[in-house]
Amino acid sequence: MSTGTPLQARLQDLLDGATSAAIATPPGQAEPVDGAPGAAALIAHRGEVLAQAHSGWAVAFAADGRLLPEPEREPVRPDQLWDVASVTKLFTAVCVLAHAEAGVLDLDRPVAEDLPEFAASDPDRARVLPRHLLTHTAGLPSVLPLWRRRGSRDQLAGQILRTPLLRAPGEQHEYSCVGYLTLGLLLERRTGRPLPELVQTCVTGPLGMADTGYTPPPGRPVAATEYQHDPARGLVRGQVHDETAWALGGAGNAGIFSTPADLLRFAEEVRTGAHGLLGDTSRTLLRTGTLTAAETARIGYDQAIGFRLGQESLTGSTEAGPLGHSGFTGTAVVIDPGRELVSVLLSNRVHPRRESFTVERLRAELAGLARTG
Repeated sequence: MSTGTPLQARLQDLLDGATSAAIATPPGQAEPVDGAPGAAALIAHRGEVLAQAHSGWAVAFAADGRLLPEPEREPVRPDQLWDVASVTKLFTAVCVLAHAEAGVLDLDRPVAEDLPEFAASDPDRARVLPRHLLTHTAGLPSVLPLWRRRGSRDQLAGQILRTPLLRAPGEQHEYSCVGYLTLGLLLERRTGRPLPELVQTCVTGPLGMADTGYTPPPGRPVAATEYQHDPARGLVRGQVHDETAWALGGAGNAGIFSTPADLLRFAEEVRTGAHGLLGDTSRTLLRTGTLTAAETARIGYDQAIGFRLGQESLTGSTEAGPLGHSGFTGTAVVIDPGRELVSVLLSNRVHPRRESFTVERLRAELAGLARTG
């Protein structure tokens, strides 16, 4: 039952409707249902939480897609951890910008000058810059099935760095996990430190994000994601859902677990810079579009470093001001600088299978609820 302020009641009703729809899904449903088995969300203004809610189930389905009897399900808890999926890319982007400010790397220095193997097989690759990787314009493909390949982490990293380009750098936007995998490897090469350690040093530690990291602490409840068959991992829970990030470990494209409250801390730092994580110039890059009008029209949003601008299915608006990012597991962070708003959605919409549910409507409705109050 909804309680508290009207906004709190509307947010709770929004999540309850989404999780109830998921649980009511008939077995063998052919089309994805709008909803998720479990979800948590918050809305904040100037850093103050106006409404927060959680709903549904951290574990709800068996491997065959059958809804478990209620005594066998695990409800979402207030301290639940969630796999944020590609929202991880925002942490990678901030780490890159922080190291650029420190002079450790240069956004306009060819990647191959620090990772020579990156250009070994293609002269076009010698022209790829970190800036291209950060804005998905390097010409790299979207994904790489790294989990189907064998080798040590160094060998798998080498395969990432030899991934053929689809087109010359700077020609076209192609959302690319491979690009952010490469950024993580670039940071590691330049610093000699693993990416999870860099994220903790650059972002989560300074912001006091104690519930955020690549490895959930023992005993913390973690929402289940998918029953995976390729690779044969069974129920994925407490490990990154993204198969390539799992194969590599400590990846730049996915792998972080967090909570709505911690992601609010991160979003507020992007919005205000209160902790000085980045200088004003770098923070401006996180909200400044880089694409031509034609490219923006083609893909449906403009691309800043890390963040997307004006993506209606994410921000609930085509306004250029709001910025955000989504994650494959059913997550989203949206910042509206003009209205001084932040909304966060975390869910396990890929449980029990990625085809089961979609949260596009839920993302947009949450952002709209934040905007209209």
